[in-house]
Amino acid sequence: MSRVETVEEKEHIEQFLEEAKNNISVEAESPYAKPYSKERVQEIRATEKFKPYMILKTIIGWLGAFVALLILLLPFILISIISFCADPGPVFFLQTRCGRNGKPFKVIKFRTMKRGIIHTHVSAQALTKEDYKKTSNGWQRWLRKTSLDELPQVFNILIGQMAWIGPRPIMYNEYLVIERRIENGAIHCKPGLSGLAQVNGRRAIDYIVKANFDGEYYQKFGLWIDVKLFFKTILYVFERKDAA
Repeated sequence: MSRVETVEEKEHIEQFLEEAKNNISVEAESPYAKPYSKERVQEIRATEKFKPYMILKTIIGWLGAFVALLILLLPFILISIISFCADPGPVFFLQTRCGRNGKPFKVIKFRTMKRGIIHTHVSAQALTKEDYKKTSNGWQRWLRKTSLDELPQVFNILIGQMAWIGPRPIMYNEYLVIERRIENGAIHCKPGLSGLAQVNGRRAIDYIVKANFDGEYYQKFGLWIDVKLFFKTILYVFERKDAA
C-alpha cells in the first residue's frame, strides 16, 4: 500500500521537481535526492526538438476528444445512471496527479470504489483483487476490468491536461517513479490515456519497470509510436489483459 502523502511531502516533491528542472542539485538531506549533471539536464531539455509534433499532437488530441465526446455521450449517460443506481453518490472521482513537468492536475474517472471509501492517495496498483472485492461492487469491478472507468479522462484531453498517448499520470507519493521520470525525461511528456507501459504489462509490472517504459517512450517520441500504441491499446482493452 502506498504511503499517504502529507502536505509537507507534496511540497518537498514539488521542490524536488523544480530544482531538477532548473539544473540545481536537490538538498543532500532529501531521501529522494539525486544530483543531476548539466549534461543530463540539457539532454532532458532536448524536448525542444519535438515542439512541431507536440503542437500537432495537441491539435489532434483536441479534435479527437471532441469527436469522442459526441460519440460517447450516450454511453456516458448510461454508465452514469447505472453507476448511481449501483452505488448512490458521486458518479465521478477526481484525484490529483502529476502532470507534464510536474504540474498538478485533477484526473477524472468513473468512481469504482464504494461511497465512503477513502482512496484519494491510494494507487490502483497497491490494491489486490481481494481489496477490490471489499471496496467495490460487481458493476464497479466490471468498469475497471473493461477500462471504461478511464473514459472521463477524455475531458482532461479536451482541456489540454492529458494526451491520448503518453506516460500514465501518477500521484505525488510515487516518489521513485517521479525521480526516474526526471532522469529519463518522461516527466516532460504530457500524461496519456494509455502508453507504452500499459500495452506491455499494465498492472502486471512494477512501478520502476513502468517508469523505464515511460523513458523509452520519451526517446521514441513521435507520430509513429503514438499511432502504433493507439491501436495496440484498443486490442489490449478488448483482450482485457491484466484487468483487475
